Amino acid sequence: MKRLAAAATALFACACATSGAKINFVPSSAGATLTARPSPCAVEVHSEKSPDRPFTALGVINFHHEWHRGLSNAPTVDAALPQIKARACEVGADAVVLHVTEERRLEFGMLHVAATALRFDGQ
Repeated sequence: MKRLAAAATALFACACATSGAKINFVPSSAGATLTARPSPCAVEVHSEKSPDRPFTALGVINFHHEWHRGLSNAPTVDAALPQIKARACEVGADAVVLHVTEERRLEFGMLHVAATALRFDGQ
């Protein structure tokens, strides 16, 4: 029984370590026309506060990663930015506004970044 429990724990830890990040895009309105920009493109990054110039919100890019805290693969916002910027280019965004949620529990950690994708008006 102890061997089975140890094997199950090891298998679970391996699954968590290799699960990787999940990223998706939820558009602001159904049927919105999104024009991709060639990647890599310049994407402004704002933390929690929208830029001071006029913009249209295209939607939200969600980056989510969970890990077992006993492993050393904890993600950071800086490590997530290249994936978020690449997705922003795909949807035609000029900037993103980051809203970060991090949780650390006894055994698990979670990083979630909700990046609002913006297109500047007149561009």
